Amino acid sequence: MQTLGEIAYNSYCEQTDWKSLVSGQELPKFEFLKEEIREAWEASAEGVKKHLDNLPVSVMIKTVESSHGKVVSPVCIVSEGTEASGEFSVIELHKVI
Repeated sequence: MQTLGEIAYNSYCEQTDWKSLVSGQELPKFEFLKEEIREAWEASAEGVKKHLDNLPVSVMIKTVESSHGKVVSPVCIVSEGTEASGEFSVIELHKVI
């Protein structure tokens, strides 16, 4: 399972087409980075996680009937201060009851 730091690093690499924006050289896979660089990515990812964990959120639940007769409840998690549209475009989770 990937760590948060590895996920963040891989996302960065995908965005830059696995090339350094400083030198233009190809970026190595996370496992081949020096330990202190991996630790820095882990610390950065943990910082983002802490920030997100501390955001106040609201939860909205809208229940609808599906074509199979089951109740589907979309759940929308919205950061405080933002508005969710009727279509729940922020974050969607679906649970069939």
